[in-house]
Amino acid sequence: MNNYIKEVKALLIFLFIGLSFFGSIFLLEYFELENILYKYLIIYIILFVFLSIINNYIKITWIKNIISIALLPGAIFLLLATVFLPFGFLFIHIILYVSFAFFLPALFFKIFDLFNIVIFQNIATTFYVNFTLTVFIAVLFNYQLRRFVYIISPARLKTSEKIKVYNLKEISDYLLSENNIRFSIYSIYFILLFTINIFNFEKHFFTDDADIDKAILQSFVTFIAFERALTLLKSLEFKPSDMLSKIFKSISNALKDKNLE
Repeated sequence: MNNYIKEVKALLIFLFIGLSFFGSIFLLEYFELENILYKYLIIYIILFVFLSIINNYIKITWIKNIISIALLPGAIFLLLATVFLPFGFLFIHIILYVSFAFFLPALFFKIFDLFNIVIFQNIATTFYVNFTLTVFIAVLFNYQLRRFVYIISPARLKTSEKIKVYNLKEISDYLLSENNIRFSIYSIYFILLFTINIFNFEKHFFTDDADIDKAILQSFVTFIAFERALTLLKSLEFKPSDMLSKIFKSISNALKDKNLE
């Protein structure tokens, strides 16, 4: 029971941080404070740097106290930035991972569009193939996608000494592990299937198109079959790579035998 409570608390912390971040962005856009905030932020940064410099040379106590109060918002901001920094980069890594998984099948269809080659007549078929290939790639090429994310990550995981102390690569590997990706895909499918079925029972369509709803349902069925095939492949004594190796070995033995003759 204590383990469940611990995990729920962790999820609530993630939820709070996420809501705080997106809530701040929403409030800034809603009250149209972006330009005002940027202007005053730049002014304060300049003031912060100036006061930080002169604070080292002033000896009068009451002036130093006033400067310390003026520097307090900046110190709080730096503290918050230190706390939120790993969460921000992890969020960026998730977005990059999903984007790359989606980009590859989308690029495939885009190339055919450029040459005016029509593969599928029905848009639902295109959606089904695109959606299904995306989840396949996200699982099959988990390692490759993570490596590519780290290469282009703004965190500069390999070169930035300041970022290395956060162990972001280790945390990202833990977050974007193959099992976690699988769990996320199943969770997304579960939410989609539950929602689509509710809409269908109410004689409505989730996507305003019955064929697209059906494509999502069939995509999940295909993914289950794909997952089952992968699981069985791992437990099989027969492996295509071993079979190919044995064939090459037999060919090599035959060639050596002919040379001996």
